[in-house]
Amino acid sequence: MQEKPETWPRKITRAGATVKIYRITNRGRTGYQCAYYIGNRRCLKNFTQYTEARAHADEQVSLLSAGHLSVAQMRSHDREAFTAAMRILKPLDVPLLDAVREYAAAAKALPAGASMLAAAKDYARRHPDNAPKKTVAEVIAEFLATKAQDKASYRYLKTLTSTLAPNADNGSAQKKRKSFGDAFRRNVDSVTTAEMDAWLRGRGVAPRTRRNLVLMLRTLFNFAKGQGYLAKGMPTEADTLTLPKKTDGESIGIFTPQEMATLLTGTKRHPVADEYRLWLALGGFAGLRTAELLRLEWGKHVQPDRGLIQVSADIAKANGRRIINLQPNLCAWLAPYAGRTGKVFEPRADERAHEYAKRLGIEWKPNALRHSFISYLVALSKNLPAVALEAGNSVAIINRHYRELVTEADGKKWFAIMPDRPANVLQIKGAA
Repeated sequence: MQEKPETWPRKITRAGATVKIYRITNRGRTGYQCAYYIGNRRCLKNFTQYTEARAHADEQVSLLSAGHLSVAQMRSHDREAFTAAMRILKPLDVPLLDAVREYAAAAKALPAGASMLAAAKDYARRHPDNAPKKTVAEVIAEFLATKAQDKASYRYLKTLTSTLAPNADNGSAQKKRKSFGDAFRRNVDSVTTAEMDAWLRGRGVAPRTRRNLVLMLRTLFNFAKGQGYLAKGMPTEADTLTLPKKTDGESIGIFTPQEMATLLTGTKRHPVADEYRLWLALGGFAGLRTAELLRLEWGKHVQPDRGLIQVSADIAKANGRRIINLQPNLCAWLAPYAGRTGKVFEPRADERAHEYAKRLGIEWKPNALRHSFISYLVALSKNLPAVALEAGNSVAIINRHYRELVTEADGKKWFAIMPDRPANVLQIKGAA
């Protein structure tokens, strides 16, 4: 039932402004009339329903009491548009002027012809209200914990941690390169492609390294999406990062035969340990990758009595399973270790070998042992398919990166590096 006042006219008063509602009869029908003054002019407006009259009276008394005479004096269609706008905004508790300003700013930010509603819906999809709010640091911590549970290699975990995880706030004055977690101390869903690109370029690394960092960020952000911290069903901000192209012009770092001889024999001040010698010999004369070296086992993989190293599926890179025939000089270097069993190397053997080279004043170049093996073997044998087979690479890669880096004479010198006592050369079964 409609609300009916007991006495007429009904007065709606607020802060000195008054609007009266009259009940009137026209041709036998009951109606309602709002009456109020704007300045010296009396305004009348008729309605068939009391609720409509009351809504209009409330609206007008609000305008009059607030001093909005200009609004009250508008033409009917303008006033109706204004009051309708006020009514729409009321549940949002946003002033009309603020709403207009924000609309204008948003319209300027969008491309020509773009729909503001479509943009808002797209934002809502990317930032759902029910998505857990996680900081970049929290996502990184979860990501690293997952990788550790998945038994990722020590080197990979170390690289992820140093690149992504925030540095501890221990008050140290030592200047550290900002990790991703240091650069973005806020929610992961607020990080943009442009900001990540600026962070990558600010590190001042080579395109190949930047490419690796882009792939790392994509892995991190897709992990966050999988956990429900970013909107599913659409690319992440990291997915739209520009991926630097692989370049063929990047130099391949190798050791000279003289550097290798020095590393294998050491000096009086810096003697060579068995671990260093094995790492150098197996890497430089068999071309094993770092991850493969760290997984090697005597007897299972390294089989000196058979004159080979079996790079089986449990230690090989994808599609890298292969048999490596031992070079004569590698047999000589392995002779003192005949009969050993178990793991060839303890964790972080690579880092200790790098530090040893540094003590000798020899620069350790990335993957230099493997690069040296392939380069010198290509120069010596001229047989690219055979080298590709032993190295676990394609002929195209061997041809593109390793041809004509060194001479045949250099190759002979490399594979002629022997221990001080070559008489200890292991006798291979079946050999003459």
